[in-house]
Amino acid sequence: MKHKQLIFKNVKRNIRHYFVYIFALTFSVALYFTFVTLQYDVSLEALNDLVEASSVIQVGSIFLVFIVLIFLMYANNLFVRRRSKELGIYQLVGMTKKQIFRLLVKENMLIFGSSVLAGIFIGFAFSKLLVMILFTFIQIETITSLHFSMEAFIQTLLVFTGIFFVICMMNHLFLKRQSILHLFQKMSTNEQKDPRITVSTSIQAVLGVACIGIGYFLSTKLFSGDFSGYGIFYAMFAIVALISVGTYLFFRGSIGVLLQLIRKQKDGHVSITNVFSLTTILFRIKSSALLLTIITLLSTLAITLTSIAYISYHSAEEKVKEMIPHDFSVFTDEDAEQFTNALTKQHISYTTHYIPVSHAFFDIREALVPGTYDNIDLNEHPELLLKVIEDSSGKLAEDEVILTKPEDLLEQMLVFKDSGQITLCNKGNDEDLVLVEVQKESVLPSRLSEGFPVVIVHEALFDHIQSEEALTTENEFPLYIGIDLKRNSHMEEANNMFHALGLNKWKGIWTGFESQVDIRSAHLQSMGLLTFITGFLGLTFLLTSGCILYFRQMNESDEEKNRFEIVRKLGFTEAELLKGIRLKQLMNFGIPLLIGLINSYFVVQSSWFIFGKEMWTPMVIVMVVYTMLYSIFSFLSIQYDKRVIRDSM
Repeated sequence: MKHKQLIFKNVKRNIRHYFVYIFALTFSVALYFTFVTLQYDVSLEALNDLVEASSVIQVGSIFLVFIVLIFLMYANNLFVRRRSKELGIYQLVGMTKKQIFRLLVKENMLIFGSSVLAGIFIGFAFSKLLVMILFTFIQIETITSLHFSMEAFIQTLLVFTGIFFVICMMNHLFLKRQSILHLFQKMSTNEQKDPRITVSTSIQAVLGVACIGIGYFLSTKLFSGDFSGYGIFYAMFAIVALISVGTYLFFRGSIGVLLQLIRKQKDGHVSITNVFSLTTILFRIKSSALLLTIITLLSTLAITLTSIAYISYHSAEEKVKEMIPHDFSVFTDEDAEQFTNALTKQHISYTTHYIPVSHAFFDIREALVPGTYDNIDLNEHPELLLKVIEDSSGKLAEDEVILTKPEDLLEQMLVFKDSGQITLCNKGNDEDLVLVEVQKESVLPSRLSEGFPVVIVHEALFDHIQSEEALTTENEFPLYIGIDLKRNSHMEEANNMFHALGLNKWKGIWTGFESQVDIRSAHLQSMGLLTFITGFLGLTFLLTSGCILYFRQMNESDEEKNRFEIVRKLGFTEAELLKGIRLKQLMNFGIPLLIGLINSYFVVQSSWFIFGKEMWTPMVIVMVVYTMLYSIFSFLSIQYDKRVIRDSM
């Protein structure tokens, strides 16, 4: 029989096994092509210049290649193992390993070629939908069209050609290392011959829980002031290492010990439910430890990145108010007059806030919770140069001050008491002032305050600070002018006028938007794009890890078909078997998911405040959606088991 005939007969005979592999390949190509098409979509020109969309997507595509490569390598390895007996028979009838390898290469060429073309077609069909979702997410109104990107097509072909050669090399090494006897034994999953609790297993179990616990503890202390300078980065590395190693040891030892203890409590009275749930997992957990660890860490990464991005996106409005407290900001009387005259001509009502700005050196240590300012070395350099404005309410006495709260990250390092004392550091004549309040609302743009607290003082003290000659730095912006519109319906028109007059960029050393409309748009574009990409990659993590677990469960179910047949002949019903299988699938899918969710929670809670104002709502939404999608694969696995049970009779 010629190779060509054998190839087509193999495909036809193994279509049930090939289907899983073809699905994995087609699905991967469709994901990649759809994602890369975004990089070359002309519609992305509608994004703000500050958002380098193509660069962000390019970085995301690199991560996607890594995910797809691992996914396809696992699917190919599983597929080849399922055909190991067939490959062994080829050797028995006289075919050399070289001839078998050529056969596999030709089969893979046929499968890869058809799957890549099918995946590109599916990706092309869904590319416009993806672009529409992206622009809806970042709140940009533009016309999108369905067009085929040759650049994305060529890039996809090159990437999957490279993956094809990697898989061919895997198959070559597999055949080279296996004897005929090993090929006939490869279908069997590695199981523990003796799952009893040993000293080594007990040590691994304790170390696994300890590493994860220490990692969680360090994550709660990351920005609490216990680490300073490079210590924060060392702590981050330690957290990742401890959680990763701890997760592996947990699967390698802790779960096995726990299941063995539960099994011992049965005192030999093990039900059919236990046989197909606890016992099955107990005998296979060690051989699956690395795979389950990778899936858990991928889930952790996906949930964490998506949660953090969504936290930032969810807090866009509050971040804008913090970055600029008024609708529009200018810094000279000339600019303010030019803009307000234009507003008056268009009959747009407004309110103008003139805020003189000075600065002075202050020692704020007495107003801080002890030990919370070590990260910025206030012990060695206690004097901070802070912006100063006068109190417009007239409620402050001459020796009283109000501070505005610092930006989110700095707020974790500068934790103020409800009341206290700060010191105005005059040249040779320090003056103690009473802190009466830490105000949440911003009074100056964050670029002007540089994220530090703004000091609000009595009018007389402000005049004294302005006249003080001891200031060592020049005040580049002595005046801040905030302009608020009385009607939000005029906002877009006023913002267009702001741009037309050329007032949307500072004339100082910084450049950037100084209207809330532009800052909100830029923030939504950048954070929306980041959330969309991390969400897409997170979905890819979810689907690939879910598919890997599903393929693994399919393989185990096929191996257990003989066991199903035996217990059915003994009189056990399908419902009794399915009860144990549901429990097994709940543990197989639920344990990695649960650990991934817990890992993500501790990672997110350690740094969420850097990115937004609220943690729980965005994080819970991401976790719920991830859990619901993940549960689909558990349901599919149970359905496959049900079909295998029925076929066993």
